[in-house]
Amino acid sequence: YIEVEAPTLTYEEVAKSMAMEKGVKEVKRKYRIGKLMIEYLEYIEFPEMFSRLQNTEDLFIKFEFMYGKYTNNDGVAGWTFNSDDTDNFKTHGFELIRWNYNTTKDKKDGWNSQNIRDIYFTNSATKTIFSNAQVWTEFHEKLLDIEDISIPRLEEVAQLDSMSESDAAKKIDKIWAERASSTFKTALGLAKARINDNLIENEPEKFIGQALTKLKNLLNEDLFDSTGEIKFNKDVVNILENENDIERNYKNINEIRKISESLKRLLRH
Repeated sequence: YIEVEAPTLTYEEVAKSMAMEKGVKEVKRKYRIGKLMIEYLEYIEFPEMFSRLQNTEDLFIKFEFMYGKYTNNDGVAGWTFNSDDTDNFKTHGFELIRWNYNTTKDKKDGWNSQNIRDIYFTNSATKTIFSNAQVWTEFHEKLLDIEDISIPRLEEVAQLDSMSESDAAKKIDKIWAERASSTFKTALGLAKARINDNLIENEPEKFIGQALTKLKNLLNEDLFDSTGEIKFNKDVVNILENENDIERNYKNINEIRKISESLKRLLRH
């Protein structure tokens, strides 16, 4: 019904033939979900490979609902977004679904369908990635990293491993998900932390306490608490000095210093 250019049945006839209790409204909703699924298959370059949709319906239902909300300017996001943002919301929604349903549990750091639904496919002005401009921008920019992921071609995998195209597509999805896992876990973790920080921004004392607790993870906490001496863990220093990240780490540490010094001056008054 979705694929044909001129359906021979009306919405009313489809609702009746499939005994849909909500009638035309339910048919149209399922139609939109189906259209989104077809777009997803085209996006991951497995057009009409419907086996790749197995067990994905839960997030697609939520996805269609939220995408419809945002494109109709009916969502409750706490900022003014534009059509580019909603297009990116759809793209990253596709990517999240692909990653979620093709990644092994041990590589997800606790991120499952429910957690992803709550942080991305939920209507909220404060608790989702799309509910805050800064959180959304950071998430979007981080996920640009997965554009460079290289995966084998369908025909190559099917021929090399002597398997059907359906099984080859499944294998490729798993390869892509594994290579994208680090980026997704980082992007989702940072977004969740930022959302939580925004939720307690009116509790400055609690916020400062949590920041201090996080920073203590970088050093010998027992030594610091007993003597005040700051001694960083060697492994932490090695990670921070990584040549690929050192400039960003230095910039962040310098900004922490500036904020701390400004707060100290403010509180002295």
